[in-house]
Amino acid sequence: MKKIFFLAVTAASAMLALSCSKVIEFKGEQVEEKLVLFAEAKAGEPFTANLSHSVFFLDAYNGFDKYIRHINTKECKVEVSFNGGKPVVMTYEPDTTVEPFFFGVYSLKFVCNCIPSPGDQIEVTAIAPGYDPVKATVSVPRHPEAKVSAHTVDTLAYDIPAFKHTVTLDLKDPGLYSKYYRLNVLSIYKDPSTGEEAISGIFPVHSSDPVFISTSQDIEGIIDNIENIDQSDSDREVPDFFSDQLFFGGSYSLTFNFTKMEYYYEPTLEYEVRKALRRASDDIPYGESLVVLLRAVTPGTYYYLRSINSSNSDFELFAEGSTIYSNVEGGYGAICAGADAIFVLDN
Repeated sequence: MKKIFFLAVTAASAMLALSCSKVIEFKGEQVEEKLVLFAEAKAGEPFTANLSHSVFFLDAYNGFDKYIRHINTKECKVEVSFNGGKPVVMTYEPDTTVEPFFFGVYSLKFVCNCIPSPGDQIEVTAIAPGYDPVKATVSVPRHPEAKVSAHTVDTLAYDIPAFKHTVTLDLKDPGLYSKYYRLNVLSIYKDPSTGEEAISGIFPVHSSDPVFISTSQDIEGIIDNIENIDQSDSDREVPDFFSDQLFFGGSYSLTFNFTKMEYYYEPTLEYEVRKALRRASDDIPYGESLVVLLRAVTPGTYYYLRSINSSNSDFELFAEGSTIYSNVEGGYGAICAGADAIFVLDN
């Protein structure tokens, strides 16, 4: 009886302790606000930049303009120069909804008529009263040199129709600079009456190729890759990105597979993937198509996206504070660049 009473008291004490709260006064130094600059340079597409400012983490203001309210749009200036040329003043576009490619907060959009080309060196600067000036540079990658050299389809013995597609992609790396590649396989429906494309499916990519080992984005993926590398396990799901480290300046044949079933769904994809499909709309036939999207990106682009994924990871066994990658001098943000190649697979 005494034991039961002791357990009851202990449980009640624990519940009481959990219900208590204490306000802890912040005694640290408040970090001053800095400008946040984001931009993505895409070959063949007008260059745009997004500008906002940082916010102290104890700021309780939650208005839609939380990250822009202290920037005077009439006195701030954003400039871009190509290949060391004369800077071009970018124009602020008010009342513009900024697509959340980099982050999901409202920002100020600046546009210009400058269109990046592969190999361009781009420098972006921004100044605003009350803030340190910021600057960042990026080199636009060249479009990936690749071709589909093999594509086979095997019917799987599932309860519903399912087909395993095995694809070999021959890459030729120019070797001019280090880069990362992003690989996605999508199902696209192009409406014959309107010409609009809709993404109807995204398929996990599986491969035993070692190029994916160094770019696993979480500890579970790294462990899984290491366990299977010696087994030639072609059914190992791999991350979206891989580097050119193993074939820098040379040729490489990458084999991967994916499974297409009769049911699939409208996936949630990053905005830049949808933009890539719109840019390639002329090369996509009407009706349903299977598309391989290969993107060459700068290392900074990869580091930024990977740091974002790491900060959102649910695997907390060895969790520690995550730092979001930035390549902006004087402030925060990321200036990224990429170039796409799209391959439509024969049905």
